[in-house]
Amino acid sequence: GVRDIYALEFQIFQNRLWSWFYIAAVVVFMIHYCIGWKKVTPALGIPKGHIKRVEVIGYIIGLVMGLVYISFPLYVMATKPFAGYEVDIQNDAASALERGPEADAIASAGEEAFAVRARFD
Repeated sequence: GVRDIYALEFQIFQNRLWSWFYIAAVVVFMIHYCIGWKKVTPALGIPKGHIKRVEVIGYIIGLVMGLVYISFPLYVMATKPFAGYEVDIQNDAASALERGPEADAIASAGEEAFAVRARFD
């Protein structure tokens, strides 16, 4: 079957302790990456005049990648799961309970658009 990665993220990162542990682990990896990058750039065969620039580019890439990984638990901690626009076709009773009033408004707007379209078909 198909794995629902979005739902899995919300399952795992609902636990704030686990989320902060994950964030701390990513920060440790980013530090490890930067230390390693500083040591490996001279060994890559890059001309001496360009080593500093390559180091900075590598640090930027590492920082961006680390921030992408950190953004997942932060997003989960800051939001509620999105049930989707087609909530009426979902079988999961829990997802129906989690949807808010905005999901009902979107669903009714979708039904109205469908009814209008059906009149012209």
